Parts: sequence; C-alpha cells; structure tokens
Amino acid sequence: MTAISRASASSGLIFKTIDRKPIIDALSTEGRDPDNLPPGDLALNNVKFSYPETRERQGVHVLGGTRHTAMGEYREGLSLKFPAGKTTALVGKSGCGKSSIVALLERWYDPQEGSVTISGVSIRDLNLRRWRSQIGLVIQEPYLFNGSIYFNVAKGLVGTQWENENEEVKLKMVIEACKQANAVEFIDRFPKVSPLP
Repeated sequence: MTAISRASASSGLIFKTIDRKPIIDALSTEGRDPDNLPPGDLALNNVKFSYPETRERQGVHVLGGTRHTAMGEYREGLSLKFPAGKTTALVGKSGCGKSSIVALLERWYDPQEGSVTISGVSIRDLNLRRWRSQIGLVIQEPYLFNGSIYFNVAKGLVGTQWENENEEVKLKMVIEACKQANAVEFIDRFPKVSPLP
C-alpha cells in the first residue's frame, strides 16, 4: 500500500511533465521547409543568450554583452556569419560559448535578443524537424548507442528522406559515410565487428 501511495503521488508530476506544452515544439508540422530556401549564409544577428534560471541555479549569461555595463553603456550582442559553401570553425577556450552557438543553431533554445537566420529567413519560421535533419553534428565526446557501428552510423538517417530505406541501401550509405569520414581503416581494425566489407 505504501508503494502504491507513493506511485500515485508521483504520477501527478509525471502527467504534468507529459502534458507540458514545450516552448519550442520539435513535433510541430508547421513552418517552412528549409529545402525550399535559396542558398545563403547562416547568421547570428546581434544575439544575446542566457541559459534559463531554475530553482537549482541562477541564469547563466553566455553570449552577447549585458544590456548595461557599470558605465551605463549599451553592448552589442554576438553577430557571426557562416558563409554558404564554406567551412567555418569555432575556436575558443572552454565555456566561451561554442556549444551554446550550436544549441542556438539547432534551435534547442531561442536567443533572448537578436535572431538566427539562414538565407535571410529566421530559423524560427522553419519546420523544426526538417531543419534539424539538415544538421550533422559530431561532438567531442560522442555518445554511442548499444549496438553495431552500422546501427550507430545509420541513426544519422533518422529524420531524413532515407530514414525508411531498406537495409541494403542504408548499408551502402553507411559505408560511403565512413569512407568520407576516413573511418573505414579504423573500423576494419575491429575483429569481426565491422559491417563494412
């Protein structure tokens, strides 16, 4: 009876979490398809961003100047341009905002001020699922799913037009992706684990 009572009390919090309407709805079907945009630069325009305050911690200011300095002057937000068709690197020490910029580009958060645009269109106006499917991200400490190399690499197809292809087509795509990433030689060193021929 004690366990049932505790479970019943906890269920209220669980149902409240399930019913919560997110500020950024990743399941929404609304918004422009990024595939239909003309080629153009990706830009952060006068962006100011702070991680939200919670009961456990205060808000953490990350990007852009504070509205007023001790002298009372206004500071601009962060503006960056990633030219279309070019490779751009973000370099800086730990805590300088590199991961926060990526989080804003992927729209896990929206900036408090300023905008993030692609081809001059705010990413807030894009279909979020389609937008995120256009982004490939490799982080420093990758998380691997419990499964084969093929299984982990094929997860990159989720949300793309190839998500429901048959396994033979997916295997060819995984092999090609591994070749482009210069990972085949590394993968082939694993005894009988690699799905690559």
